[in-house]
Amino acid sequence: MTTELIHDHITAPQQKASMNVKPKQCRIWVNKNGQILDCCENSQNIFGYSNSDLKSRHISTLIPSLGETKLIEKDVINPQLAYRCHCGIIPFKTIGFHGRQGLCDLFINRVVLPSGLALAIICVPLSSQIDLAPSKSRQTHDSLHTTLIGH
Repeated sequence: MTTELIHDHITAPQQKASMNVKPKQCRIWVNKNGQILDCCENSQNIFGYSNSDLKSRHISTLIPSLGETKLIEKDVINPQLAYRCHCGIIPFKTIGFHGRQGLCDLFINRVVLPSGLALAIICVPLSSQIDLAPSKSRQTHDSLHTTLIGH
């Protein structure tokens, strides 16, 4: 039985790779205040906004919970935000053009650009639409989010 579990664990990623399943992702660069500086071409496919429409907007336009969170503290990524991104337990809610909602995982890196300290955010969509109807799992998600982020 243990051998079967190990075999399943090892082959699952291999099966996924063999199916050529690669999630679309995008990169968004924001300043330390969360203002979008630039984004990759795939951002338009994911969120529906053109690159020029996103520049100078706050990242919370796309990922609302980042509006409630201090992104950088003392020149480092907010430790609670870094932990949430690292664990990947609680996905981030996204809002695209025309209110299209989804979920994503985020990976955040601190970078220094010619304009100064910034964050490179990699957004990996998990779904294109989510059900916002209250549910037990949603309530658990919200209470865990409050515990981790404090909002």
